Amino acid sequence: MKKRNIFIIVVFTAAIAAVILLPQGLGGGMSANGTELPQGGPVAAGPGFPAGASMTAGTRQAFTVRSTPVIQEDLQAYLELNGEVDFVAKLDVYPDTSGRVEWLSVQPGDRVRKGQLLARVDPSRPGERYELSPVYAPTAGTVVAVNLAVGSTLSTSTAIMRIARSDELEIIARVNEREIAVLKNGLKASLSLEAWPGIRFPATVTRVSPVVDPASRTKEIILKLDQIDSRVNAGMFAKIRLDTSLHRTLITVPTNAVASHYDERYVWVLQKDNTVQRRVVISGVSIDGRTAIRTGLTKGELVIIEGIQVLSDGATVRDVASTSTRSSAVSSTSSSADSAPAAVTGNAGGGQ
Repeated sequence: MKKRNIFIIVVFTAAIAAVILLPQGLGGGMSANGTELPQGGPVAAGPGFPAGASMTAGTRQAFTVRSTPVIQEDLQAYLELNGEVDFVAKLDVYPDTSGRVEWLSVQPGDRVRKGQLLARVDPSRPGERYELSPVYAPTAGTVVAVNLAVGSTLSTSTAIMRIARSDELEIIARVNEREIAVLKNGLKASLSLEAWPGIRFPATVTRVSPVVDPASRTKEIILKLDQIDSRVNAGMFAKIRLDTSLHRTLITVPTNAVASHYDERYVWVLQKDNTVQRRVVISGVSIDGRTAIRTGLTKGELVIIEGIQVLSDGATVRDVASTSTRSSAVSSTSSSADSAPAAVTGNAGGGQ
């Protein structure tokens, strides 16, 4: 009986020792911060292991990131404005006397000749009877607006109608005072109209007002269509993209690749050994999600655009960007920079 008790105690002690020692033999070691590492495979997010990191026994912690190449391209700055389409030459028609509109002979869209009878006004008053006063067209053209109906009363300062002397159109827009330094005749623009979604109508600035409106703090500009188009009508509301400065052959990266620390700007550059380097840069103009880099980068280098929040200088990373996509982007951008401005446009966020 005594030997049997001793045997049970030995077996029980061995079992306890196995339970304590077995996990240490199967573990993957310890990380630099003392966290136990598994034997292999992805590491779940938790203290000491950010989401996206992976680790195998005997290897350094690797963060999953996405990179993109540094490219050279042209950036087109522009302003977004609202405008109204109107006739270039128009004339309001006024009566010679006050009274009541007795008769109208035209409606909007009618073409008239100079001297044509347009309306008659009755200047009679209670107890006084006068002959009807005729209203004639002061010029040939097209009636674009009739402001009064038969039976309306008017004075000599009330316009009965408006006549456009030609079918030529212009677009009137106003630019905020802070943007007027870039204005000049000849700037190119494109219009979009609600009636024709997805279609752009090219136009050119033909006149810039010499004064700023003191009430609105804006300057008026006039644009004309490069080509007459029957789809564009007077009275339409237009959204205008006015091209201003073209910044040529810039080294650029996606704006989200540029991080900041106080007044310092920096990017994470992917090295050939799959580590990252923190690189201080001087940035320039930012337009539609692209930022120009004045110094600190060269064309073809790879910068990190996703996963930058967990990086440190020299950290090992796993880049998920496709090599073929990268090569295609560099090739197409090089071709674009040699022939024409890249299709990257927007409001300038700074000097070149």
